[in-house]
Amino acid sequence: TNSLDRTARFLMMVRRINISYSNTAGMQLPGYRPEVGDMLGQKQGAVMAPGLAFAFGDVRRSFINDAADRSWLVMNTDNVNPAIINHADTWNIRATLEPITGLKIDLNGSRVDTRTSDIYYMYDNMPEQMGGNFTMTTIAAKSFFKGTGNANNGYASETFTKFLEYREKIANRLIAKYSTTSYPNSGFLENSTLAGKAFSTDNGTVGINSTDVLIPAFLAAYTGQSPDKVGLTAFPSLSSLLPNWRITYDGLIRVPVFKRYLKSLMLTHQYRCSYSVGSFSSDLNWLNAGNGLGFIQDTQTGNPTPSSAYQIQSVNIVEGFNPLLGVDATFLNNVTGTLSYNTTRNLSLSVSSYQIVEALSKEIIVGMGYKMAEFNKVLKAKKSQGFSNDLTVRLDFSYRKTQSLLRKIQDQLTQATSGNVAKTIQFSADYGVSRSLTLRAFYDLQINTPLVSSTAYPTSNSNYGVTLRFSLQR
Repeated sequence: TNSLDRTARFLMMVRRINISYSNTAGMQLPGYRPEVGDMLGQKQGAVMAPGLAFAFGDVRRSFINDAADRSWLVMNTDNVNPAIINHADTWNIRATLEPITGLKIDLNGSRVDTRTSDIYYMYDNMPEQMGGNFTMTTIAAKSFFKGTGNANNGYASETFTKFLEYREKIANRLIAKYSTTSYPNSGFLENSTLAGKAFSTDNGTVGINSTDVLIPAFLAAYTGQSPDKVGLTAFPSLSSLLPNWRITYDGLIRVPVFKRYLKSLMLTHQYRCSYSVGSFSSDLNWLNAGNGLGFIQDTQTGNPTPSSAYQIQSVNIVEGFNPLLGVDATFLNNVTGTLSYNTTRNLSLSVSSYQIVEALSKEIIVGMGYKMAEFNKVLKAKKSQGFSNDLTVRLDFSYRKTQSLLRKIQDQLTQATSGNVAKTIQFSADYGVSRSLTLRAFYDLQINTPLVSSTAYPTSNSNYGVTLRFSLQR
């Protein structure tokens, strides 16, 4: 029967799930002629201007063309104030699982894609520049514990080595895609000898340090994907979304050896990771060749060079186990104890300067606390009417090591740029004198030891004192 109960519980482990999607859009269209919108926001006549559709939130690119064709807009190139259209797609996914008694798993995933278009309607052909930002939860744990090396081996990293190797594979995949396209007959290629001809690497090829190559290679190496299957884009699709998690387990308290000494015991584990693209903008001279492919003009040869449609300065992966393992316990004598190990990694790929900045941190926190009820008895003081004069004592110690590495892509070398070890001790004692008065004594000490910079020196900071807190709330 117990086996059947456990099996049934496991099959019904999903306690709740929530999926939400929101799409928001907005349009700002300056430059209307004075007579437009002269009464109740609308110009009266055969065709109202700007129209009821616009008044009730009709957001579409063709509306700007219609407004220009109907002479509603001032076409003044001396005062450039573009129309702006923005869209935001937001996905949020949350689920709670309880596969066994005492074990709770919270999953959450999100994807936010925000795009903005600036339309310069006052110029011929209405040039358009796009931009925005992007963030999505993912999992990069496969490379998290691969190691970053040390000063003796030049901070060698297996993951960084893979990233360098993946560039050629990604470039070859892109070249294969471009080989099925032709040069467009527009922009700087309009009426040129190459317009309409099949793509050829002789005119310009995909560089291993181009934006189109570096970002997919970065994602493949640091999220543990195959370079042959990773998406060839800086904006992964919804199908690439991976959830983060938080796990708690309190079932150990039912084990006799723990139950003999403890009132409660909670284990905690949490993982957070997100991939993001900072602000980016499109290249006004980029020529669309279809299927997300396109060309820009080489500044030296004038030839068409395969290129991303967007100018992206950097992409980031922010990852952390907070905690990797955490333990919270309450003993039978009301002493509380906490122990947690936290570790984080922040990766920033700078596309413009061809480098990866890797910031790492490791932290151990140990804490103890004790609450003595009716401490006034120890002091042989008079008890407050209807109030317990408790004394709460807390002692915490933390050890945190941070390090920052600069990995240069072109030179294929790594150097440490900063590092520090911080040791912190915090002690506090709170005594409730009365319902409205609390006496607190505290002492904080932090010792910092630099690991890299020869110009820095160890420092220590201490802070201690006594405070009185008086509350008027009853």
